[in-house]
Amino acid sequence: YVMFGENTLGSVTDHQRWVDIATRYLSNHYRGIFYADPQTDLELKTNESKLEDLQSEQTAILRELFELNPTVFRQIADTLIEKRSLNREALIPFLSQVKLPNSFPHPIIG
Repeated sequence: YVMFGENTLGSVTDHQRWVDIATRYLSNHYRGIFYADPQTDLELKTNESKLEDLQSEQTAILRELFELNPTVFRQIADTLIEKRSLNREALIPFLSQVKLPNSFPHPIIG
């Protein structure tokens, strides 16, 4: 959705997977109050607000990622249309060109 601005039937499943992962993330990281088992309207609304904030934050990061790398993502899309699939080795030359936004999360190493 972020790159092309349109939803597809597959996006329903993707969104549900995101909600599941985001719920686990918010339950296990300190980002303010998030109720693991919400019981009241207040708890449900608090959780909904936290999920919406996280989604907005991540959507902004993705938009910036796509804005910084339109040529690379167009090349990947064109190659996928032509070849129908790309394995890890075929993706590496494309992904090595990607510029990450400053706000892009990085794994903690060490």
